[in-house]
Amino acid sequence: RVAAALSCAAAAVVGLVFSASEVARLGGPRQLLGAGPGERRDLVVNDPLPAYTEARVLPPDSRTLFVGEPRGYGFPRRFVAPSQHDVSPLRPLLEGSVPIAAVLARLAGQGITHLLVNDGELARLAAAYPVAPATSVAGRRRWRELLEALGPPVVATGGVRVWPLPRGPSPV
Repeated sequence: RVAAALSCAAAAVVGLVFSASEVARLGGPRQLLGAGPGERRDLVVNDPLPAYTEARVLPPDSRTLFVGEPRGYGFPRRFVAPSQHDVSPLRPLLEGSVPIAAVLARLAGQGITHLLVNDGELARLAAAYPVAPATSVAGRRRWRELLEALGPPVVATGGVRVWPLPRGPSPV
């Protein structure tokens, strides 16, 4: 019993020391009470929250497909956010020979009304995960064509952009 108690106490001390050192590394105990805007910027990589706040302008019935952004917490509307381990749902469409108008029609057929792209997170994750909407030269060209076909985004802040997809006939 003494050996078990000492073993548990030693594990608890090691855990407490490690936890305290990590809290100190991240800015100290005040971080436990909530980070301010400047501190949040230091703690959250490619933070989508400012854009999520602006996305309140989207229609209540909208459904947004996230590209390169697996974090959906705080987004004010319905969304589809593939994880970083999932192949982008756009890849089969952009790597094939489907016209851009047909890509837009397929997205609309799935109930997608908007497209959200976090450029910083997409670049960061694409180095190790299959989140990129296209990997070939032709696919990347078609990705740019798709974004150009959408026109200006309705939300653009902190490297995160949100475009409405065209309703009705495609402009392409």
